Amino acid sequence: MSTGGSIAMAVDYLSRRCESLVASCSATTSSATKTIARTSCVLGQWDGRRGCSPAANWTASAKVLIPSNLELEKVKTCTFIDRLATLGLSYTKNERRVVMSWMKLWRKTWLLATGVAVVATFWNSVEAFAPAKPYVMLKDRLDRPHDGYCIDIAGSGEWIDLNVPLSAHNCKGPGIAPDQALHHDLRSGQLRFPAFNVCVTALGRAGRTLPQMPLVAQPCASPTAPMPTPFATVSLQAFDFRNDGRLELRLTGMCVTAGTRSDATFSQQDRWRALQMSPCDQAPLTLSQWQPPSPL
Repeated sequence: MSTGGSIAMAVDYLSRRCESLVASCSATTSSATKTIARTSCVLGQWDGRRGCSPAANWTASAKVLIPSNLELEKVKTCTFIDRLATLGLSYTKNERRVVMSWMKLWRKTWLLATGVAVVATFWNSVEAFAPAKPYVMLKDRLDRPHDGYCIDIAGSGEWIDLNVPLSAHNCKGPGIAPDQALHHDLRSGQLRFPAFNVCVTALGRAGRTLPQMPLVAQPCASPTAPMPTPFATVSLQAFDFRNDGRLELRLTGMCVTAGTRSDATFSQQDRWRALQMSPCDQAPLTLSQWQPPSPL
């Protein structure tokens, strides 16, 4: 068998094994992380320093060095040449030298390509969300490291439903999404969606709310219309950003809190979490610290 044919078989074998590994990543894993996983797998299996012996072609190694929450299988590795031997391939001394030289060049090329891909993915994410936006964004990006979670009205584009409770949805970009764009009035405390002229409102009765109550979009109260609907009152629309980063319903000790679980929306690329009121002193910081919106 020619050296070129042997290399092609090796590439096909390792590619199929590593694609299977990457496929075990969770649905929310970013493409950049999958690229790192695939690279780590291939380079790990081709690492000539593993020292596999002919009598033991497989030797256990540590998990691939990527975030532990991906639940990847433990990778078993062997040297490139020894693994080819188990496939029934043999090499002359000269062919072995050619393969090793090609392998070093391929390894460097792969590392360079992967580095460019990761940097490009990160740069695109930074470009999309680096400019200050009029979003109320959760400071901890949780399982959305490239865009994070923002207070959101259900729907998108021309389809918007103001009757559905607000949620924490991954922040939209690169432009400004009207269903996430908010203006915070420091005096009244109102968080207003200018595109729809509605305000973030803690659902309650008689101007008071309770733990686990959702947030809704309601007509904004004003001095001339202090209670435009039975559920839209001045006191249920007054929010203050505290020094600790929490968003409190004014003087109530109740804070806006994102849910502990996320799920895909109609698009598998997007995710959402519930949004509710919780006692501030009981709300986890990771789910209750918010970044104020930038001026519109």
